[in-house]
Amino acid sequence: MPIAFFLAAAASAAIDPNEILVTASLEPIEVRDAAVSATIIDQTRIDALGTPLVTDLLRLAPGVSVSTSGSRGTLAAIRIRGAESRHSLLFIDGIAFNDPAASNAPRFEQLDSDSIGRIEIVTGPQSALWGSEALGGVIALSSPDPLISGTRVSASGELGSERFRRASSTLSMGSDSSGLTSSVSWMKDRGIEPDIVCVLDEGSRDRHPWRRPGGQGRIRELHCQPEGSNPPR
Repeated sequence: MPIAFFLAAAASAAIDPNEILVTASLEPIEVRDAAVSATIIDQTRIDALGTPLVTDLLRLAPGVSVSTSGSRGTLAAIRIRGAESRHSLLFIDGIAFNDPAASNAPRFEQLDSDSIGRIEIVTGPQSALWGSEALGGVIALSSPDPLISGTRVSASGELGSERFRRASSTLSMGSDSSGLTSSVSWMKDRGIEPDIVCVLDEGSRDRHPWRRPGGQGRIRELHCQPEGSNPPR
């Protein structure tokens, strides 16, 4: 009960009205000035919740529906305000990650939360800024920002039911003008028994084991603009 209460409190924490949002207008603005419905999940909330997959975090956002076809690693569909999954545009560090081989739907089941430092979710049509792929909304994932976190080293491990194993490590080094972030993660479980099992031999059942190694890096440099000039787009 105390653990469940802690997670619920962390998930429902109020958003700082001075929080900066980028996805809604192609340039940084304060959330209170954005004319859209948006949800921001920052590094503090991600660390507090400790969930292994990005899909677990997206379930917390209002207007976002997450459905999976089985256990971890199986196809995950994200629907924003009832739109089809292919109408949700995914960015990771500013790069579009929709998959043309999957009807242009993002492959969220391959994304773990250990390499993510911030999530911006803008719900509702955003086609004027991002094209027809953003008919339902836009989800922008970012690596931990070394200019904000500074020098930081972290490592974690987890054991769970169904032989679930999880380990991750993150290194972040930053100054006032430049920084580097690197992360490595690994997850594995033996899966769950499907409703219709395949009996290979006596006492053997097909459980669809799953594993997911991953890594990510980011280099960032701060470019200062002369006072009064327009910010880069």
